[in-house]
Amino acid sequence: MTLSIVCHRCMTLPIIRIHEIEVVIPPPQSPQASYDQSDDDDGGGDISSDFSFPNSPQQPLPSLTLTQQAVSKDGKGEFRSIFEALEASPSNSNNPVYINIESGEYYELINVDTHKTNIFLKGAGVDRTVIVSNGSLYGNQSAATLMIIGVRFLARDITIARKGNNGGVVENWSDYSVFYNYKLKGVNESLKAKVGNQFYRNCDVQGQNM
Repeated sequence: MTLSIVCHRCMTLPIIRIHEIEVVIPPPQSPQASYDQSDDDDGGGDISSDFSFPNSPQQPLPSLTLTQQAVSKDGKGEFRSIFEALEASPSNSNNPVYINIESGEYYELINVDTHKTNIFLKGAGVDRTVIVSNGSLYGNQSAATLMIIGVRFLARDITIARKGNNGGVVENWSDYSVFYNYKLKGVNESLKAKVGNQFYRNCDVQGQNM
């Protein structure tokens, strides 16, 4: 397989500011993501009309049962950590699982396993909701702060960071995944786009390589 990256309005390394980036590793005759550039805001509005995967395995359903969970460090939400919210979310869901993450710094390693599908992480805004890790604190210095495997993952309005020189920020194996209005802050390997159809828009990726 080959990795195809289309990048618009990039600056030079070590800091790469990416306005729109599409990463696609399609199987034979697999569709690529498409999006409407006319609605090019910086985080507001509904992004559902901005992108589409025409032959995504998730087809429109007559009705959707939306699972909603709230994460807040001050205890005002259902959970105090993103890990707890993911653990409590249904497995192999065909419907959206919406996890709203309030402002604060969350020191966690997040792993969206293969059985956690249709996960939607929504932060309070870039630089307001921050997920950060240091692998040495968890005994795994090579682990990314966020690793996604489950299909149809969507996230927006969050900063994800990595302290230290080892490990990456995001490692994405999720097919039909979407990142919107995001900041990734790392030193090495800030973004590892592995396989599948991946769509990135309004993302600020900082690091030595990607």
